[in-house]
Amino acid sequence: MPENSRKTFYLTTPIYYVNDTPHIGHAYTTIAADVMCRYKRMKGYDVMFLTGTDEHGQKIQQSAREKGLTPMELADRTVLNFRELWEALDISNDDFIRTTEERHTRTVQAIFRQLMDQGDIYKGKYEGWYCVPCETYVPESGMGDDKTCPDCKRPLQMMEEESYFFRASRYVPRLLEYYEKNLRAVMPRSRYNEIVSFLKSGVRDQSVSRTTLKWGIPVPGDDAHVVYVWFDALINYATACGYLDDREKFGKFWPAVHHLVGKDIIRFHCVVWPIMLLALGVNPPDRLRPRLVDRGGGQDVQVKGQRGKPLRDGGAVRQGRLPVLPAPGGALRPGRRLLRGGPGGQNQLRPCQRPGQPPQQDPPDG
Repeated sequence: MPENSRKTFYLTTPIYYVNDTPHIGHAYTTIAADVMCRYKRMKGYDVMFLTGTDEHGQKIQQSAREKGLTPMELADRTVLNFRELWEALDISNDDFIRTTEERHTRTVQAIFRQLMDQGDIYKGKYEGWYCVPCETYVPESGMGDDKTCPDCKRPLQMMEEESYFFRASRYVPRLLEYYEKNLRAVMPRSRYNEIVSFLKSGVRDQSVSRTTLKWGIPVPGDDAHVVYVWFDALINYATACGYLDDREKFGKFWPAVHHLVGKDIIRFHCVVWPIMLLALGVNPPDRLRPRLVDRGGGQDVQVKGQRGKPLRDGGAVRQGRLPVLPAPGGALRPGRRLLRGGPGGQNQLRPCQRPGQPPQQDPPDG
């Protein structure tokens, strides 16, 4: 198939917080993404597979202080854990983005400046209840008991600060129209219904800067403010796709992008992010797929009934211990066996035998 006629498929995982060790929730999402990308490559698609780390914000600043490190030192250490884990799991990502990279800083500041210039970002004051672990303000109507966060259940803090605001409310009618024409834009359907209902209930303008911390990307032209961590983080999907530096690449893969996200962050991805794109004159992603996966805040997660634990602790990930699909080129790695006589006469892979399992016999020839 000629290169310019191949279908494209751009898949992203969430970018993971660097405040703690990678755990099974990170692996679950990334392996699921890897399987989808390998399948699309086998079907002849031109695939771009992105993962990475979210390295700014109050949570990272506090975790670094508790460990006696600078935020950058903490990020550099934790990123090594993620890179080693993806190598051990044979993850076939095409790019790994860090939000502290210079390419991302330039993209975030360019987008922020554009939205200010066109009147979609303005300065004001914000007062409200703030959840530090989730890095988001929570309206009083959405609080849990005793002023707790409805998502992580931790206590909220009252905060007041000068802030820049994004006119999200201006674009709600256009986003509703988009979702009504694209019923599969958010999957599963229960999450689609949740997002549409939320949009119809009304969306306020969003605070997109902070003055109470310094660990973030400076607002262009106003060093007293740093860009709000979620506004910064969401833009990573555009940065890696060449929004600022490679418009040919961006035109090739966008909007054929599919985001895998945890169910606790769907409003950022299914409301704030597509509204940001509409304001920039860019089509929203083809599809968003919320999953029952934690984004990574140092808590245990549940994946199919199992308690999540850090994968690196105790050497849980070793060569041959986990079944992994072959590399994109088709080469087999040690610890995997090629079986004959699969469906349709094709060869097939057998997962590594687990301790305590009886030995498996090769299927007979013919």
